[in-house]
Amino acid sequence: DYASSDLYEGSEIVEFDALDNISGALKGNLNTTKEMHVELHVGAFIATSSKQAVKNGRCFWNEGVGPKKGETDIRLVLPSDVSQCPDVMIYLCRGKDRVSFKRIPFEGNTIFT
Repeated sequence: DYASSDLYEGSEIVEFDALDNISGALKGNLNTTKEMHVELHVGAFIATSSKQAVKNGRCFWNEGVGPKKGETDIRLVLPSDVSQCPDVMIYLCRGKDRVSFKRIPFEGNTIFT
């Protein structure tokens, strides 16, 4: 009853540079990390990948993604009525910042059957 997914690689990922850090610092948000991770959200359930460096616009994870460390007690519980299931949200993150996302509607999606 725990959600998990396989995560292989990402492509066409922006490589943040010093200019990005300068503009962030001017806004009071200095994020110097060059590593990315992925978060998978389904309702209250969150699964997080490891952080990986971006090289030539690509990240390679090649791992299974499960619950956040220390949160293995959060089970994925879904209603029997599929129309009431929460959407799946996939976020590409840099540090604490979400830089991109994909929303996948649960209802009518064949990947969940």
